[in-house]
Amino acid sequence: MLYDLYNEISNACCIITVFLGAEKISQGTGFSFLATGEIMTAAHVVTGRYPIRQRDANDPELKIFAKFPSYPVTEYKVGLCCITIKVPGFLEDVQIDMAILAPMTKATEFPHIRVQTAPPKLGEEVFIAGYSDELKLPFDVDKLLDKKITGATDFINAMNNGYMADMTGPLIKRAVVCSAPGTLDTR
Repeated sequence: MLYDLYNEISNACCIITVFLGAEKISQGTGFSFLATGEIMTAAHVVTGRYPIRQRDANDPELKIFAKFPSYPVTEYKVGLCCITIKVPGFLEDVQIDMAILAPMTKATEFPHIRVQTAPPKLGEEVFIAGYSDELKLPFDVDKLLDKKITGATDFINAMNNGYMADMTGPLIKRAVVCSAPGTLDTR
């Protein structure tokens, strides 16, 4: 049961790499929640900054690529980037750091996570998954690699398109929803 859940989560997580023209401006994690390949991620991954500016998400020079394990790199477009809420009495609008990305081309089927629409209940297990940047290896291999070695440049270029999705699995954390607000009992 847990092994099946791990495989479902692992296969649906992706590395997202964002370019503005030729410059890589951001990299992050997302997950596909539909068989058609739509991805949920953080809005700051799309824009490369926070607070979110809509003009960044709508820039025609913006190129977004996602890499799922064992799938080719796929180009994406912004479907939704950041929800802004006006709250009476607040000095600033509240930004929800969330984005939905849609694939530019349709595949037969993408790996995806079945999303539960009801909030988790007290005592229920929850999972958090993604490609963590807390790890030195393999994520900093480009800084350690001797660029004079044959193929090193090709490898470094491939890294810009999410090689980590094929070389490592996502970090999956498990927790239990607790009764005290703002606390999480991690195991």
